[in-house]
Amino acid sequence: MILYLDTSALVKLYVEEAGTVSVVARIGEAEAVATARVTYAEARAALDLRAAGTEIFFLSFDRRLNGAARRERLSAPGA
Repeated sequence: MILYLDTSALVKLYVEEAGTVSVVARIGEAEAVATARVTYAEARAALDLRAAGTEIFFLSFDRRLNGAARRERLSAPGA
């Protein structure tokens, strides 16, 4: 299987939070892992903001929610 990681999933590899264990497990099961080019810039910005203590929200779309928007929060350090 080819696993696609959006920015919020990719950041979970660098920030331990809810969902980190699941992302790591899925990567272990995948034959290949892919992401979009823009994810690099988005992830760098998210990690920089988090390091500065800013709370981050990702807007993602989940097929299980029939395309409904779902917000995911990346908590600031110590929050």
